[in-house]
Amino acid sequence: MSGYGLWISSARVLFPIEGKHYLTLSQNRMEKTAIVYQYSCIISAVSSFYVAFFVAIIVDVRILHFLRLSHFGAKMGEKNRNVYLCAKYKEGSRFITVTESSLTEFSLERCTDLPPRVADAIAVAFMAHLHSTWQTVPAPSILQWLSLSRRKMSNVTRIMFAYSAPIAFHIIGWIMMIIAIPPPELREEMIEFAIRVHGTNRSEFRVFGARLFDETRISTADVAVFDFIPSFYASYGLFVWTASKVRKELHSGGAKLSPKTAQMQRRFYRTQLAQVTIPLVLPTIPIGVVLFAIISGLEITGMSFIFGLIMWPTPCFTVSFEGQASFTTMHNI
Repeated sequence: MSGYGLWISSARVLFPIEGKHYLTLSQNRMEKTAIVYQYSCIISAVSSFYVAFFVAIIVDVRILHFLRLSHFGAKMGEKNRNVYLCAKYKEGSRFITVTESSLTEFSLERCTDLPPRVADAIAVAFMAHLHSTWQTVPAPSILQWLSLSRRKMSNVTRIMFAYSAPIAFHIIGWIMMIIAIPPPELREEMIEFAIRVHGTNRSEFRVFGARLFDETRISTADVAVFDFIPSFYASYGLFVWTASKVRKELHSGGAKLSPKTAQMQRRFYRTQLAQVTIPLVLPTIPIGVVLFAIISGLEITGMSFIFGLIMWPTPCFTVSFEGQASFTTMHNI
């Protein structure tokens, strides 16, 4: 288990580019609030670009067909409470997820020229990062609230307070990502089921995934209960709370700020509102298409392009603010 955990943690730490920005934020050269905001925007933009880029490269979703529970049970027997993720490298590096009610294919056709271990590393890093994209949501808003309400606090201290929660959730995510590499016995079981469902040769498979429920090991349910759900609600809850505090501070203390500083603060506040709202609204379009395809029994291709394209407005909006701020002379609050 320790070997699997080390492999996953290495992929999780090495691939996300924003890790080096966390280190940069600890430097003592950030004397102006505008510079701190720029670093915050860089983190958000790089993280969003990272996800959008890997979505476009990795995930090509094809909804094959809708499997009724009775049909699924007939194929899978009694062991239909598992979630499997299987890779067929000899047939386009396709990831196949088998659940109780549907069968979805995740294609890695753009990575077929890569060695299997490299393709695995990219896929694992993507999955590890994807579930933590919302964990940095409240940090910029917390940072702005501290800059407005705690003016004697140093910027480094503000940074540490703002990003302490995301870092804690990331650590939990690293621990949970041991789920992605199955133990040998589960790997054998997954291969057996893949052969039964798809009628393919065992030599075609490289497998990783997890059980939905598992009493002896971290399962998908554990990740949902202890990582996904609490971090999601905590992140957006913190954002709503701090955003309301920032709005109150801007209305009550705006007169105490210089015109340029007040303009920057309001622009940064609007940026955060858009940056948080856009990712919640835009993905509903492709997700709706996918759900319609599942129910209708249709097959759709090229969803990675749609998902990737829809995710680009958020980092582009953030970068536009960061670019404007970098060319504007700002005064320290």
